[in-house]
Amino acid sequence: MATWNQIKAALPNYQLTVTQLSGEAASSNREYAMLGQECDIMIGTFDQATTRQSRIS
Repeated sequence: MATWNQIKAALPNYQLTVTQLSGEAASSNREYAMLGQECDIMIGTFDQATTRQSRIS
């Protein structure tokens, strides 16, 4: 957040939303489905099995 607060004035067309994701697989798939539609980047801790499963679904 400190970094965002330093650069947000230079990026007026961008916004940052911090959201806690549910640990349920179905919820995670909904979050992944937003990529490229409602959000452009997602940062978090993911294991390979989780990301592989989201691509298959």
